[in-house]
Amino acid sequence: MKQNPSDVKLPLDPDLLNKAYTQFFQFVSEFVGEKKAGEFSRQSYQITQKYCSGISNFQTDDQNQLHIKNFELGDREILGFGIWMYQFIEELQNFMVGIGKVDPIRILGKWAGDLKPTNFFEYYHKARELKY
Repeated sequence: MKQNPSDVKLPLDPDLLNKAYTQFFQFVSEFVGEKKAGEFSRQSYQITQKYCSGISNFQTDDQNQLHIKNFELGDREILGFGIWMYQFIEELQNFMVGIGKVDPIRILGKWAGDLKPTNFFEYYHKARELKY
């Protein structure tokens, strides 16, 4: 029996997604400060949650730290995370004029290569194409 690709769990260190979230959060914070970045994170999470069930595996706390409920992450969770991070940047761009095009690879820096096999970047860019 063939498995549905969204049912396949990836060998992914959850700490990598924590680092990725932190990088995105710091990027947004540089423009608007931590308080507003926290608001944008929560708003973008709520927007993403409406149409992407995989995001429910992730939560943030009052200190804007990412918590992952279940460490077995599959395509659905990575899809949700990618769309959430795209929407997070969208919140910033809608708030501030002149941000320009944002490159997630530059935001992620040294962790970008580790995220590439998870399809994170494909999901992130797909969110842009679909106008989430």
